[in-house]
Amino acid sequence: MGETFFKSPFQGLSAMLSTSRCQRALMPDAHKPLTLVLKNDLGEIDSIWATLERVLEEYYLSRKDMFQINLAVEELFTNIVSYAFEDKGPHDIFVNIYVERRKFLVVELMDDGIPFNPADHQDPDMSKPLSQRDEGGLGIHFCKKMMAEFFYERNGKQNKVTFKKRIRKPGFFEKFFSCRRSHGN
Repeated sequence: MGETFFKSPFQGLSAMLSTSRCQRALMPDAHKPLTLVLKNDLGEIDSIWATLERVLEEYYLSRKDMFQINLAVEELFTNIVSYAFEDKGPHDIFVNIYVERRKFLVVELMDDGIPFNPADHQDPDMSKPLSQRDEGGLGIHFCKKMMAEFFYERNGKQNKVTFKKRIRKPGFFEKFFSCRRSHGN
């Protein structure tokens, strides 16, 4: 039986997760960011959780940090799928994950939807009772509060939301880079 090949190594997350070769390709490398290409379909959320949990464990993050990163990705992905595309046709959503300056885990979500800057989105008035607050905005509010940095860029027809989570667990970088030093790399 022949092997399955994709135009892109991350085309269709669900299909990708069904092959062990693709699963191995997801493991983080000290020199390369992880890139996921997802369809604008809320059915991808379960796959996102499974993939991120497996990958984030490789970064020696605490369970709390892993949960917050998963929650932020899910919230932003859901907003993109639900509101970004006027034509409701198929679109790719890109998720990049990488380490910056040995201090931050960086996550970028990119789409070709309508412009929307969640970083400028007004936070809900938390002093009001829930019944008196405007609907929406709480998820973005939590994303901004849980991350060290949260910002938005519009490049041509592409939205890019970036958030950074400070890596808090002691010894992360020593474990991550020690084998490179011991092997003379």
